[in-house]
Amino acid sequence: MSIRTDVLDDIERLAQTNGNLLEVARDLLKYIDVPTANDRHKITSESIIQTFIERYKTDLSETHFNYLQHVLGQDFEVSDDLVVVHEITPSTDDPHNITSFLADGGIGRVWLAQDKQVQREVVLKQLLPSYQDREGARARFVHEAQVTGSLQHPNIVPVYSMNWDNGDSPFYTMKYIRGETLAQRLEDHHRTTRTEAGDFQLLLSGFLSVCQAIAYSHEQGVIHRDLKPENIAIGEFGEVTVLDWGLAEHIQNDSSERLTTGVLGTPNYMPPEQASGQGITDRYSDIYSLGAILFEILCGKPPRHPSCQSQGLSTLLESIVAGNIPDATTNCPTRLKGLGYIANKCLSLEPGSRYLTVSELITDIHCWENDQALVAKPDTALASIHRTIRHKRKAIFALCILLPIITFVLAGFITKYNIEFTNLQSAKREEVLKQEEHLKVKQELATAIRLSAKAEAHAEASALSANNNSRIAAESLVVYRKEQFLAEQAQNENLVATRTANDAESTTLEGRKKKLAARTIALNSKAAADALKRQIQLQVFETLSRNADNSASNLQYHRALAWTSAAIQQARTAKLRALLQLQRLKYDALRTKIPKLHSVNSHKLTDFALIHDPNADFIYLTTMDNSIPLASPSIEKRSVHTLQTIWEQSIAGTCIAHAFHGDSATHCVVYQPSSGNAAVVFYDTDNGKRQSSGTLDCRLPITNLYLTAERLVFVEEHSLAIYDRRSLELINRTPSGEYPIYASVLSPKENRIATIHGRHTLRLWDASEGLLLSEPLQSKPAIIKFGFQPLTNHLQLVTTTGEQIIVDSSNFIPSPISTAQLPLSANETVTHAVFHAHQLLTAYGTSLGRLLISNSSGSLATAPIQLPQPITGLSLSKDQRMLLIQTGEYIANVFDIPQRQFICRNLEHPSRLDGLTISHDNRYLLGNLETGEIRKWDLAISSNPAARISIGVGYIHSHFRHDKIISVTASGLTELRNAGPTYEVLHTSGTRLPISENDRFIPYDNGLFFVGKQRIAYISYDDHKITTAQQVLAAPVNAIAFNEKTGSLALAHSDRTISIYSPNANPVYKRLEGYGVSYEAIDWGSPGSLLGMRTDPNEQVTHVDRLVVDEAKITHMATLPGTGYQFIQDTDRNTVIVNKVGTVFLPTKDNGYTALGGFAAGLHNRHRPNQTVGFTKNGYAQQIHNGTILKYDIVAPEDVTPTTATGYFAVVADDNATLYRVGDSEAVSPPIHLGKAPNSIDLEATPHSIRLIAATNSGIHVYHLATSDSSAFPIKVESNALTGMIAINNGYLKRSENDAMDAYESLTQPLDGRAPSPLEWLQVHSSRINREDWSPILDARKSQWKNNLRLTTQQATGLLDSLVLAQIGAREYRNAISTLLQGFSRSKQNKHLYQACMLSLWLQDTALSRKAFLAFHDHTDFTAPQEFVRFSLAAGLYDSPLDLSSLDEAYTRIKSTTTTNPVVLRALLINAIRLQESASVQKYLQRILQSRAPIPLRNSCLAIALQNAPQSPKNKRLLESLQHSKTLTPAIREGNPGANWTERCVIEITLRDLQLYFEETVND
Repeated sequence: MSIRTDVLDDIERLAQTNGNLLEVARDLLKYIDVPTANDRHKITSESIIQTFIERYKTDLSETHFNYLQHVLGQDFEVSDDLVVVHEITPSTDDPHNITSFLADGGIGRVWLAQDKQVQREVVLKQLLPSYQDREGARARFVHEAQVTGSLQHPNIVPVYSMNWDNGDSPFYTMKYIRGETLAQRLEDHHRTTRTEAGDFQLLLSGFLSVCQAIAYSHEQGVIHRDLKPENIAIGEFGEVTVLDWGLAEHIQNDSSERLTTGVLGTPNYMPPEQASGQGITDRYSDIYSLGAILFEILCGKPPRHPSCQSQGLSTLLESIVAGNIPDATTNCPTRLKGLGYIANKCLSLEPGSRYLTVSELITDIHCWENDQALVAKPDTALASIHRTIRHKRKAIFALCILLPIITFVLAGFITKYNIEFTNLQSAKREEVLKQEEHLKVKQELATAIRLSAKAEAHAEASALSANNNSRIAAESLVVYRKEQFLAEQAQNENLVATRTANDAESTTLEGRKKKLAARTIALNSKAAADALKRQIQLQVFETLSRNADNSASNLQYHRALAWTSAAIQQARTAKLRALLQLQRLKYDALRTKIPKLHSVNSHKLTDFALIHDPNADFIYLTTMDNSIPLASPSIEKRSVHTLQTIWEQSIAGTCIAHAFHGDSATHCVVYQPSSGNAAVVFYDTDNGKRQSSGTLDCRLPITNLYLTAERLVFVEEHSLAIYDRRSLELINRTPSGEYPIYASVLSPKENRIATIHGRHTLRLWDASEGLLLSEPLQSKPAIIKFGFQPLTNHLQLVTTTGEQIIVDSSNFIPSPISTAQLPLSANETVTHAVFHAHQLLTAYGTSLGRLLISNSSGSLATAPIQLPQPITGLSLSKDQRMLLIQTGEYIANVFDIPQRQFICRNLEHPSRLDGLTISHDNRYLLGNLETGEIRKWDLAISSNPAARISIGVGYIHSHFRHDKIISVTASGLTELRNAGPTYEVLHTSGTRLPISENDRFIPYDNGLFFVGKQRIAYISYDDHKITTAQQVLAAPVNAIAFNEKTGSLALAHSDRTISIYSPNANPVYKRLEGYGVSYEAIDWGSPGSLLGMRTDPNEQVTHVDRLVVDEAKITHMATLPGTGYQFIQDTDRNTVIVNKVGTVFLPTKDNGYTALGGFAAGLHNRHRPNQTVGFTKNGYAQQIHNGTILKYDIVAPEDVTPTTATGYFAVVADDNATLYRVGDSEAVSPPIHLGKAPNSIDLEATPHSIRLIAATNSGIHVYHLATSDSSAFPIKVESNALTGMIAINNGYLKRSENDAMDAYESLTQPLDGRAPSPLEWLQVHSSRINREDWSPILDARKSQWKNNLRLTTQQATGLLDSLVLAQIGAREYRNAISTLLQGFSRSKQNKHLYQACMLSLWLQDTALSRKAFLAFHDHTDFTAPQEFVRFSLAAGLYDSPLDLSSLDEAYTRIKSTTTTNPVVLRALLINAIRLQESASVQKYLQRILQSRAPIPLRNSCLAIALQNAPQSPKNKRLLESLQHSKTLTPAIREGNPGANWTERCVIEITLRDLQLYFEETVND
């Protein structure tokens, strides 16, 4: 039998390494046949080598034969037993049991093993014992395991694990693949004389899988270097796996770093650069090997000449290096010749001639499969033609038939045309020659006549002149001779003078030339300097503008404002007037994203932490007036809303600590006098009067101070010191701990204190006596936050590793009752945490700037929020809805937890933040700075607030037109007002529009179209008056089209007619009835024609027609496949069509349509004020401009303004408006914060200013942007005051607290001017609203209720609800009850009497309750389920003397039915309690608790049921739980009752009655 090249390769390697007898025998064992594994123990090393020589002696070269004979003569000391002695000895904890021996490799032995843990067979590879002491072999073996394990690909053998045995020998396990190798599959494939195409396709598919695996490894920077069919396994299910990555290397390794050197690999598949022995291999080497495998798949043998293989390994390697290999195209079947070219390209001698990547090889194979041109064999012109013919046979066949006919017709036509053309040309040439000859003769004759006349005149003049000259000559001769002498004398003198003058003139001219040259150089230099200066100024401006844009895109609005301010200054300095307006636009837009800075505390600097009164909006702080020399410190009480001082008391020393106790209205200050012990002073928080004072012996420093009703607790560095509050006697000082106290917390009941020592030990103390209540609790990770949970003795802990632990501290040995782990990434730690007061959630900040919020169970409630810097502080507002986040050292963020949105982000401060405080209504944020400055931000109003018009009046439409504003109120009145500055109303239309949902407003040049459900109105106006004309629609409207050029409006109706309204034409209205079809969409194609779109549902096609308006004529234009098409206009107002997947169709000259491209998706089918901008269904705004589809960088657009004459339009998304310019997909401004999505929006852009107008439910808002009449200096000052940063010459921002303070004080219009109360913001983001904040809306609602007496019941209901809500918010409860009782006559809604009844019961007004209940009883229809439910609740809460038999009958009827509605079940429960049906009470209560009833409804049912239950400790705890749960929803007295305020009345009434029931029971 012939020897394989890989056998020769092994012998050559052994010869080069001078392997010993045992090593050679182990390597050659795999090439001889041994019947069973047991027989291997009976074979010696000598017998293995002798058997090998006998079997392959005819194929061995003389060199190899002599080498093996030499090895047989060695005296080797180790036993010849090859396997038994060196079997692997795994460690005790290794889960693998070896079951059988598989094979030996170059340096490894392969076993079949059983994994005991997962019960699967694996392949275990062990380093051969003879190589265990060789560092190079060990490193190569470990490298092989690591490289193979790092490659995660379906076609690469996976590594399961790696370990070392007891002998410190490495081994690793891999997947065990049952099947055969590609070499065996190829041998079977080529053994048969006839192979099936399917078999070859399976081989090719397997080869592509190998290519994909190698392509992946190359992407990971790894090359295989030993690809061959033997290293490719085909599993039982056809899966292909690349094995044996022992020679793999990283591509970036240089030769000095490689673990293997020399000639490595298998010669039959080895590239020339690898066969040369230089070790220079890269991804091209693997591509060569892949080509060799492909060659063998095609030809049945490796790409080597048999003659070279038979002459030995050296000859074979030389032939490889020389590129002497067979041609694949001549050895493969003809049908596979294309793959032969691919294989030849892979086998190119030069690496650069091969495929650049494996992906290119894969692509070329796919091209061959699809009969496309190959990179390996580019098509010639003829081949390209042949390929085209194959692909387009039908078209070419048809062309061949038609070509002779077309040729014959064209030949006749061309021949006749040529003859006629030749005759015509000849005639033209003859005519031109005749005209030229005639013209020439005329010109010659005219010239001759002119010359003859000239000669005759000249002759006469010459004769006369000759006579005169003779006479003059004689007279002058004498004079001439006399003067000749004088002339010669003067000539000599003149010659001298001339020479002198010429010399002077030459000197002067030379000087002028030099002066002119110098001036030219100076002018050129100045021009160059000016150009360079201009260029530098422009570059500086562009850099500043780019920095601003980058900061804005990163939501760093303060930084963006500072950069934009610098850009405006640069634009003014460089006189870049064309760019100035855009910068002003950016500046004003950025100011809408920054809260209004109301005030700063510029003189009195704080020197200690603020304390915020939990019961009222006041803060307590210690200050030092730096404007007075040697001033004493003071303690102050200030209003959070105004920062005005309420009272102030001086302190005779340095403040150590201060604390506040709300129940006793006491503020305590501990200070250090100039001498003696520490002193303590107690103040009345209401008036600042001193209550008591004294001295005490405490150990400094003090880290915290707690003031309780009875005690004063000092948290010292290592212990607690507890003093009696009245006598100031020391009650106890706890033992000093080994580690200092890191943090402490007082329980809500003020009876316990928990301390953290050294961040790892938790101790619990009695706050009254200082006794240790429990054994210390140890935590391995550091504790960064802990606190008491209300109503329990549980402590909640958070560690730096993200572990949340809840500990039961009621026993002496505290025990964790629950734990949860945050999903932190590598190297991420928790830096801060804060607990919700009602245990609803916990917020965490991490070192990587992530904000995590978990629910009560410990799982994340929202996706992690990424912030740009590490989180350095977290706190919650009083109502627990605002999360205050400090990032880095200077930045504050406010996150609304229920709304899941940031109220403000990246709020920068000029110096480091020491803490954040927020007012109780969440409106004002105080930043306490390291320098002592306090900055107060109004979160509800921006630094560039809108001008608010008609506060309290709802508007559904408003737009600019010239210098006027046209608006439509929610009640249907149209207003005309000036567009500034006072915005006074000029006229209000007396005609009320019938407002409903989905009404459309279309502005035109001097008016407004209104299209409602049943009516259309066209509203026109002049300078002072509005005129409204209305008309009833004959049929419902299917589609609307407006022509901006003519101002005409077209409506397509469902009755197959079209209406045309043209306010500037006569007649205004025209109805077209001759079309006979109904159109789903229409658009103006020209001033006199419409485009109509109709769908044929049967054939699933869409027809597009052109409708001639004056003739009522239809011209069919195109039929498009499918449905769901829409009209849209490009920026030139040409109509195009978009289908439901977004493909755009443009009209063609032959009245057809051709596809241009595609939008990101289909369009939303809704009316847009700007018909050139489409909103796609996947959330983009797109437009067609000059044949190009633009996608604007905005997500989820909601509305868009019409395009202005200057090319601007605004897109509304997520409560922001972003300005764009037609043709530019990038925004020209940052998003302009609107506060809330408006009902409509319009844009006005002039060369001098840009304004936005928004119609909202609370009035009209006008945003002034890009006003160019202000100088850059106030902008610089304002920017510095807001941001505390200025741009300096080095190109970065510098913080300066002093400059910021000076800038604020120097503003001509301070930023702390009061603006109208933003009630809408407070209703969304606050649980508490002050009375004065309701005043504007309350006054407006009262006026509307009084003046609008002809409202529909629906309109009256809405207005009455709004008025009552404002009255309750303003705490006018009795007025609200009266309004409800009187308003029922106009609204006719039973719910208003129910609300009056509930509000009077909540108010505990007996007279009003009786009045409301009687009216409610008299106007209740007990057969109506909803009215039955309402009256049942009122009857259950009010002890009525009335006859309730009607209610009893309704209850009897309804309880017989089956219902799961919790509202109905509550009514049944209340009636069962009223009628003392105990069994029914239990049944209905159980159903309610098992249902998904809202929490307030469940709690009210429990409270009602508990009033009829016996008193017990369990029920008392349930009462406490209900009272605690009530605090989760804002109380009515807090001023934000909400739309569902009636339910809040119910829960407060039931809990009040329940509390009274328990108190009476205890007294009895």
